[in-house]
Amino acid sequence: MKFKTLIVSVLAALATLNVSAQETTPEVKPDMSYWFLGVQGGIGATRGEGSFKDLYSPAAALSVGYRFNPYFALRLNGSGWTGKGYLPTTADKYKYNYAQVGLDGMLDLCTLFGGVKPNRIATLWLTGGVGYIHSFSNDEALDLKTANTAQNRPEQLTYYWDKRDYVTGRFGLHLDFRLCERVNFNIEGNATVMDDHFNSKDADNADWQFNVLAGFCFRLGKINKPVAPVVVPEPVQPEPVVEPEPVVEPAPEPVAVVEEVKPCIQNVFFLINRYDIRPSEMAKVDEAVAYLNKYPQAKIDITGYADKNTGNATINQRLSKQRVNSVYNALIQKGIAADRINKDYKGDTVQPFPNDKENYEKNRVVICVAE
Repeated sequence: MKFKTLIVSVLAALATLNVSAQETTPEVKPDMSYWFLGVQGGIGATRGEGSFKDLYSPAAALSVGYRFNPYFALRLNGSGWTGKGYLPTTADKYKYNYAQVGLDGMLDLCTLFGGVKPNRIATLWLTGGVGYIHSFSNDEALDLKTANTAQNRPEQLTYYWDKRDYVTGRFGLHLDFRLCERVNFNIEGNATVMDDHFNSKDADNADWQFNVLAGFCFRLGKINKPVAPVVVPEPVQPEPVVEPEPVVEPAPEPVAVVEEVKPCIQNVFFLINRYDIRPSEMAKVDEAVAYLNKYPQAKIDITGYADKNTGNATINQRLSKQRVNSVYNALIQKGIAADRINKDYKGDTVQPFPNDKENYEKNRVVICVAE
């Protein structure tokens, strides 16, 4: 019960911290998938007789992993260094070495309970998985076994070994603090459970290796940077028609007046990760159709875009194509001939509106220019 209360308190504190730090940031669901590399160092201790000062020893870890989505990641973790054992009957201590490789699943508890926020200051992960551990250099335990046998006390190191291999179970908590886009500082506590033979003693229960580690995690790969917005040039206005000076003649012929026709520009906006046209935006398509029906010689250019702050280049390219096809199909269904429509899509390579927090959502758009 105390452990459950501690976890709930930590999650509540992290939620408060992240809300205060991001209260002006709109909540979006970006792709958030990337590779990462972690390095850590700290202390480890085996479960057994004796006090903590008798059993703690240095530990180190190196890991590489992949975050698949805002909720889940998978890492391959290598760790180890030195373990210690203790004989309470003789107060003898002995050292041995071990190295383990583990495959851990990682669940983002802050996203699970607090929603998707790509720039959290602190993130708490629940880790769990399986591993393989190799123990070696058990010379001190072997020497104690020999000495205890000579003193008729062989039972104290019943499970002594030279080299041992075990399949293990692993679980723990991992707390990340975001320093910048590519670097996190982290603190982790984990526990590994294995066969009773691990520390060479017969304890009638499983042996445990506990680690408390701190280190850094580095995000790998490309991080998309905002680019300067591309301004769509205004269409060239036709030159005004200069009417000739009136000539006083008997029964003059009327002078034809040429109507100045202005182009029709409509911006059809879409929701994040959507390409269906909402009723409010269909009204803009209807205005473009009315213009094309009024001017039968006019044609229309439609170009699709996607917001660079969300998704990735492949997804955004496909999304901008789907959006422009939605507008194209709507024009066809409303009676506009296909040879009067020119369509194109830019993905997120071009951002027609400024890429700041007030305007970046406008880049989920199809721009229609009829003239």
